[in-house]
Amino acid sequence: MRLYFGDAEGRGQRIQVNRNLYDPSLSGSYVRPDVYLQDEGVVLDGTIGVPKSINTPQMQGYINFANPKYIIEIGPNRPPRVIYAKQPGG
Repeated sequence: MRLYFGDAEGRGQRIQVNRNLYDPSLSGSYVRPDVYLQDEGVVLDGTIGVPKSINTPQMQGYINFANPKYIIEIGPNRPPRVIYAKQPGG
């Protein structure tokens, strides 16, 4: 990782790869996005299965715990897909 990202990757850093995002209400719940670009507010979710819905607990966790601007699903044999885009002022 450090070869590509240097010190930018890690818990609490700009780039987080496979790191837990904890519930800010301190419930102990967490989600683990494949890649979270903290400064940009982007969660990248890789999947090899059926395309995901915004209504899944995993996607709701990303929204509630990371407050991202975008959640983008990336999978094989299909283009990236925006699952969630925060509304302006939201």
